[in-house]
Amino acid sequence: PSTNRNYDQKVNKKQKKLALYHAIAEMAANGKVLVVDSIEVSFRG
Repeated sequence: PSTNRNYDQKVNKKQKKLALYHAIAEMAANGKVLVVDSIEVSFRG
């Protein structure tokens, strides 16, 4: 028997999207989300 086990499970796209939405909403409710309007990056070269 192999000691390596694969615990991957398929998750529907809609369920994954909804779970991500709820996770971000909960973080926003707790003040753990930082919203950035723009980021300036300069490259030398």
